[in-house]
Amino acid sequence: MTFDAIFVPPALAEVVSDTAWARALVECERALANAESLAGVLAAHEAAAVADACRPELADPAQLAVEGRAPGNPVEPLVRRLRDAAGQAGDRVHWGATTQDIMDSAAMLVAGRALGIILADLDRLAGGLAGLAERHRQTPMPGRTLLQQAVPITFGLKAAGWLVA
Repeated sequence: MTFDAIFVPPALAEVVSDTAWARALVECERALANAESLAGVLAAHEAAAVADACRPELADPAQLAVEGRAPGNPVEPLVRRLRDAAGQAGDRVHWGATTQDIMDSAAMLVAGRALGIILADLDRLAGGLAGLAERHRQTPMPGRTLLQQAVPITFGLKAAGWLVA
């Protein structure tokens, strides 16, 4: 049984899914070829062939996982697929990069997309807590210390404490 549905909003689950990771790997290989073309490392026609080969459908996460067991990562089987798809420019796929370069870059793409969703959720939460603190700035409640009641505080103060945390 999985608890993802309870703890992970659908939009966040989508951007950190296996499919999102696989697509980020392809995106990194495409970006690498384009950057190498701009830097003069790859000829424009080679980079274009590599970029054209970088199609998301070549990155089936389940297949990459199975094929990636032996090398210990999904990049190696992906690069083989991309090289086949790039034809004569196939030897330019992944040119000058390490597997870790691609994994790290994909991780940053996935994390960046997740961060946008998380920050939006936190903004909504902060707004709700600020409103709660304002509405209850004079609503009394028992203070607590060492699991006992203490001097009264306001619920607004309690909510403001959650907000600054």
